[in-house]
Amino acid sequence: MSGAGARKITSTCLAGLALLLLPAPGAGAACFPHSNEVCAGDWPLARHDLRASGSVRLRTPGGEVPRGWSHEQLLQVSSYQPGMTVWSSAAVGLVDGRAVVAAGCYDHRLLLFDAVSGRPLWSYITGDGVYATPLLWRDRATGDSWLFATSADGSIYALDALSGQRRWSRPVFDYRPSLDGCRLSAPALGVVDGRAVLFVGYWYWDRSLAGNTQQAGLLCLRATDGRPLWHRQFLDNRVHDPLFVHLPGGAVVLVSSADGNLRALRASDGRLLWSRRETEPYFSQPSAWRDADGVWRIFIGSAFGKLRALRAADGRELWSYPAGHWISGAAALLDAGGGTRVVFGTFANQLLALDAASGRRLWKHLAAGPVYSSPALVERGGDRQAIYAALDNRLTGVDAGDGVLRWSLDIGAPIWDGVPQGESLWASPVAARINGRWMLYLGSPAGAFLAIPLDQAELASTSPPWSNRRFWIIMVLVLAGTTMAATWLSRRQRLR
Repeated sequence: MSGAGARKITSTCLAGLALLLLPAPGAGAACFPHSNEVCAGDWPLARHDLRASGSVRLRTPGGEVPRGWSHEQLLQVSSYQPGMTVWSSAAVGLVDGRAVVAAGCYDHRLLLFDAVSGRPLWSYITGDGVYATPLLWRDRATGDSWLFATSADGSIYALDALSGQRRWSRPVFDYRPSLDGCRLSAPALGVVDGRAVLFVGYWYWDRSLAGNTQQAGLLCLRATDGRPLWHRQFLDNRVHDPLFVHLPGGAVVLVSSADGNLRALRASDGRLLWSRRETEPYFSQPSAWRDADGVWRIFIGSAFGKLRALRAADGRELWSYPAGHWISGAAALLDAGGGTRVVFGTFANQLLALDAASGRRLWKHLAAGPVYSSPALVERGGDRQAIYAALDNRLTGVDAGDGVLRWSLDIGAPIWDGVPQGESLWASPVAARINGRWMLYLGSPAGAFLAIPLDQAELASTSPPWSNRRFWIIMVLVLAGTTMAATWLSRRQRLR
């Protein structure tokens, strides 16, 4: 063979080998946080993805079909403090080929369960309650599985997701005996200069005479060793779960806070790009969607009672919808009916679906109590459901196409009595399709962590208890009917 021919064959083989070694779609640098697409098996944001779907699809090598289970934590009921919840919202993913679900508890524990059987795999004790959603992430470069979480002890924890052993932890602030407390947001995975990072919002307060201070802000630190890269101080109120997104102009982290500001920061250095001021506090993270014209939109609601769609590049409002009461959960986006719709709950006892492009209302579902949770979205063939939890102490599924009630299950009343409405935002449901079966995971305010097969929820659905409103409406109708019948009989008697 000639030298030229050999060189041609060699170059062709090398080119083919290079193509084989390129990352496949959904793997390596092709997925979150290096792009906006989440890898299978990861849970890198508080509501899983930019659309805040709260749902994931998993397939394990063994193919085990999950079953329903519950975990009764040995809770020592302590005195209630404002903002406390029993469980955090859950994260579902894959660790070493096993489907797992992670959640934090107010008893200071972070727990990892086998999502199929419910068997506890490990628990890790922090210095205070774990109220924010943990993250699950597999580093494709090293093969290591990570679990990231925050605690009300003021620290960020990075654990080996397989064993539960601590890889690193970092306090957000220096400890002082006079500190009254703190709240940390869920971490958000991102990337800076090609390396994975975490974004964590913090808020701590000191009411002592000597200290008398509140501080809040956002911290960026390297995911693999916890080294701080930058931090930005905000005003003096709670900071909610951040959202990291790649925009045409560069990577941005969006974060809302109870001081009424939604801020967009440059991910590389924390420089403020724009902010959106609301007259009432924000309660939740934003969600993001790219429309048909390639324009990225941000969706967020607040205690002002409006859901707003903003242009991600500059924060300009595209449309707003007056919902009439607090919006405390993230707005979730799904494709249905030839378009994209945004689904969210309100404290006006409503779950709403709007057209994401125009803000036009598509349907309204009347709930039996204020809807505090972010919805979890399920797509099962042509069947789409939005699943939410409300202050009627029920988990409910509605048809995402028209808002018609599909099923409702009692999940129990909170372990604390007399919690003011909206002061504690209990865990939101998440959904996972594991080896072909849809499962719902939720930490109940009554104390149990629940894993419910969706098909069983539909079969075992119970009617919600009568509300006072229904009682009085029926009472008025009965009295009106009785009065009319008595009047008619009285007139008939007189005619005789």
